[in-house]
Amino acid sequence: MHVTILGSTRPMGAHATRLALDRGHSVNLLTRSGDSQFKDEPKVTVIKGDATNTEDLERAVKNADGVLSFLGAGNSNNVDVLPNAKFGTTITKLLPPTTPLITVSNIGCSEASLNNQPWFVRKLVVPLFM
Repeated sequence: MHVTILGSTRPMGAHATRLALDRGHSVNLLTRSGDSQFKDEPKVTVIKGDATNTEDLERAVKNADGVLSFLGAGNSNNVDVLPNAKFGTTITKLLPPTTPLITVSNIGCSEASLNNQPWFVRKLVVPLFM
């Protein structure tokens, strides 16, 4: 299986990448820096880009049998709840309807993360859905 993993430079995405490789899958990793701890793995293709950029995302998901997203707000993004909002709209246009997409987020799981979120996330989203 050929899997695209977004958010692979953070702990959950890195763990998923290792699991995919250990199971023999080939993996595309989209990273803003174009670097990855997995760059020397023979079944890994590292693609430099941003998941909110349509062209970058299109390159990353090309020929993917499935997509795993571990995107979050990141360390320097204290305003947007999710760059995932734009990502979600874009990726649903890019992927064939039969390609699985799994999105995982830990936004709101820590006090620091929660404090950086807008009021509606703190008061509505987290209490209702998490």
